[in-house]
Amino acid sequence: MLSKRLVQILLSFMVWSAFSQQSNSISYTIKNGLPSNTVYCVVQDDQGFIWFGTEAGLSRFDGVEFKNYGLQEGLPDMDILNFHKDSQGRIWFYTFNGRVGFLENGKIYNSGNSRILRSADFNSRITSIVDSNSKVYLSSLQDGFKVIDSTGRTDSIKPEGFSYYLTKMHDECYWVIVDDYKFQYSFIKVDELVGKDLKVGLKHEVQGGIHLSYIESVDCNIYTSAHSMHGYVYEINTAKKSLRRQSLDFKIYNLDEVDGQVFLFTNVGIKALDKEGLTATDFVNVKESTFSILDSEGNRWVTTLDNGVVFFPKSEVVTHDEGISINGLEAPMDSVLYLVHSDYKFGYLDQDEIVNLFDHPRFYLKTMYVDKLRNVWALTSTGLIKNGFFYKEYKATNTSFLKEYSFIFHVPGSLKYVHLLDGYEVDLPYQNLGKIWDFEFVEKDKILVASARGLFLLDLSTKVVSSYEAFSRLQITGMSLDKFGYIWFATNGYSLLRVHIDLIDELKSHQLKNFRVSDYSDVYGKTLLVDSIVYASCPKGVGKFYFNSSGIVQVSHISESNGLHPSRVNDLQFFQNRVYIAQDNGLFSFDHGRNFEENIDFPVIIDEVIAGDSAYAKSDNSLSFPYNIGTIQVNTKAIYFKDHENLSYQFRLFEKGEVDPTWSASPSNTFIFSKLSPGMYTFQVRVRSINSKWSTPKTLDFQIENIFWRTPWFIIFVSGLLLMAIYLVYLSVSRSKRNKQLLLREKIESDLKALKAQINPHFLFNSINSIQSFFLEGDNEVAESYLIKYAKLIRTILNHSDSPTVLIYEEIEAMKLYVELEKLRLSKPLDFQVSIDSNIDIYTEKIPSMIIQPIIENSIWHGIQPSDKDGQIHLKFILQSNQILVIVEDNGVGITNGKSQTNNKPHGIQLIKERINLINKLQKVESKFEISSNALGAKVIFSYPAYSSLEYD
Repeated sequence: MLSKRLVQILLSFMVWSAFSQQSNSISYTIKNGLPSNTVYCVVQDDQGFIWFGTEAGLSRFDGVEFKNYGLQEGLPDMDILNFHKDSQGRIWFYTFNGRVGFLENGKIYNSGNSRILRSADFNSRITSIVDSNSKVYLSSLQDGFKVIDSTGRTDSIKPEGFSYYLTKMHDECYWVIVDDYKFQYSFIKVDELVGKDLKVGLKHEVQGGIHLSYIESVDCNIYTSAHSMHGYVYEINTAKKSLRRQSLDFKIYNLDEVDGQVFLFTNVGIKALDKEGLTATDFVNVKESTFSILDSEGNRWVTTLDNGVVFFPKSEVVTHDEGISINGLEAPMDSVLYLVHSDYKFGYLDQDEIVNLFDHPRFYLKTMYVDKLRNVWALTSTGLIKNGFFYKEYKATNTSFLKEYSFIFHVPGSLKYVHLLDGYEVDLPYQNLGKIWDFEFVEKDKILVASARGLFLLDLSTKVVSSYEAFSRLQITGMSLDKFGYIWFATNGYSLLRVHIDLIDELKSHQLKNFRVSDYSDVYGKTLLVDSIVYASCPKGVGKFYFNSSGIVQVSHISESNGLHPSRVNDLQFFQNRVYIAQDNGLFSFDHGRNFEENIDFPVIIDEVIAGDSAYAKSDNSLSFPYNIGTIQVNTKAIYFKDHENLSYQFRLFEKGEVDPTWSASPSNTFIFSKLSPGMYTFQVRVRSINSKWSTPKTLDFQIENIFWRTPWFIIFVSGLLLMAIYLVYLSVSRSKRNKQLLLREKIESDLKALKAQINPHFLFNSINSIQSFFLEGDNEVAESYLIKYAKLIRTILNHSDSPTVLIYEEIEAMKLYVELEKLRLSKPLDFQVSIDSNIDIYTEKIPSMIIQPIIENSIWHGIQPSDKDGQIHLKFILQSNQILVIVEDNGVGITNGKSQTNNKPHGIQLIKERINLINKLQKVESKFEISSNALGAKVIFSYPAYSSLEYD
């Protein structure tokens, strides 16, 4: 039999045993990120991270991912055998080859980078590390002991020929020194050995050899195990100087003491040691277990020799049966909990075991009801069953529902209500309600029915079935009427509603959103009303809603992380102050008074800050970034292992001096900010679970450095430069205006000169005289034709004089008129030809005005007139490299240095050059004017940028 003390310990550690029964345990292996499936030890640091020691290095877990550490990250060796967390929060570890290190603030220290550890390594296996009175004590199997004080001074003690073990009792460290061959041991306080000439005399003889592994102390007793194919447990009583040994039929890998109880980690699971009989009792069924801890949240971590890590979330839910589909529950008079399971069996719960009453394997049992006399009524596909026997046939469809002696169902052509106790039946007009999920009596003869097609009212007295318009598009899957007159509606797709019964007649469908009481899920099923609490099932589990006359005052959720199975919830029942949950995969329950709110101030860690292309580790000092840093990314971690996926984050970023900044929700724990203006910033993040309050905000201060040109001295300097620049610009603009005015005046003068050249008195007088001679000679038609051309030319010249440019086709037409009129004055024949490049659109392309006419005039009177040949002038328009070339060729006497061969000064040449210079200045373009000639004639080329590619004023 178990000792009384062991029974007390086991009762105090009942939560441990519950872990091995949970269906929601999680195994973490190399597939999840562990460096090896061989895990020797586990510990939790002060930040909340879980650390694992494996045969392939250290691994840190934050609830989402594993971060692995090896030689490159500072480990002295890869086989991490055990941890010890000292009073300063440092996590010491030692390796298979005798190397020592510790973790502090996430950094690994070893003999190569730490003054404290420079002499800490051993040449043989380390057996234990403990700390006391600001000293750290280490022992090895063959190399003696070492003591490291707070200054890093190390004392080494090495007696010869013994094995050495270290333990701690009453806050003092003791050595257990063993001679494996003579079977003797001594038990000595460490401080009595330090600084002395050590000669250990072994005082106590042991029957049989001792090959010990790890040791633990409880009261005055030391417990240890021995290396063997079959485990041995030893108890050394330091007060009586006695030793006991017990053989066990399993391998022992490790042992640990928790609140006075010793636990063995073995190849067949975790065992609890009975100290009176040195016998072992099953505790947690995880094979090849090597170590275990409870973390700060109450979750259990178990490491194994070949299967990684097993995680057992803290469970508030008790599993009564698992693997059986539970379809319905009933608890009449709170005396017996009845259930229907496996689709066709009826039974009841007896001390967590299901006892069958009867079954009907040929029929699918849809629902059941147990009356106050404990008669079990069951609804099947063919009719009613009472206490396992066929009671009455009903050809009901699958839309039927049975509750409180009442039975509502569809039959062909009508809707029927039956009261089972007195046989009262009412036939109602047929209306397709769809599947009937629930109903409630709101008055004696009035029943609210929740169905797949909405909400209906059955009036048994008037035999009227009416529907509620606001609920017509909802699938109502559950319903409860609370003591304040509010009806709770569970819906498939529109969450959970709470509506006062007096409002349901008046509501419109668009108003329902104002009565939603949960954002946790859109789909709810069964409801259970107990006092001022409503339980409602959903795919994620069960919601617990506390309410009063004013509304919801508190909400919590029971889910897989609390111990429920992730399968569908089929029914809820209150029984003996517990809430029972029927699921497709078992029966579960929890205490009705259980508060599922989590009082956890989640450790939120700012893990990394990435600014631009660089990563910055968070330090106590504020971070500072240059003004052009671009994007700043803050990576955070919230340490929460039980239900990490359902954490919610809020953040805020505000500048120094901002009052009461608002919080913003975030879908993840990564926060990105861009284009921040210079200034001092504070970033805060907080987190909560579905059942907790917001955590204490984690804060990061950083600065975006001011742009140097925004500093006061630079602003003054730039302001002075700006004022000077404004003054210079003013001078430049004034000068530019004056220059422009001069250019405009020159242009006007040039226009007048060009106009005078085109309509000079000789041309006008001679043209009119020629036309007059036609009239005098009686050639009136010719005279009229030339007179029309003359008038048209004068009008064109006057029109073009107001515009800097003219369309090419208009200029060609004007030049033809001009040449026709000049022929009247010329004493010889003149042939005038025009050719145009096919790439030039003469109807859209323009040419500077008052340029071509003076050129042609000079060709006629200074080239052709003095020549003894018939005159020829050829006007060409050519597109070349986005330039238009205007070429005038004649067969006259030619021009040399601006003068004709007859020494007559060419009229208008200088005028053309001045005009082109003005065009170049005003339009900021580059036009060219070239003259070439020989004895055969002259050639004038005027080139300018195509106007279609430029914007001209």
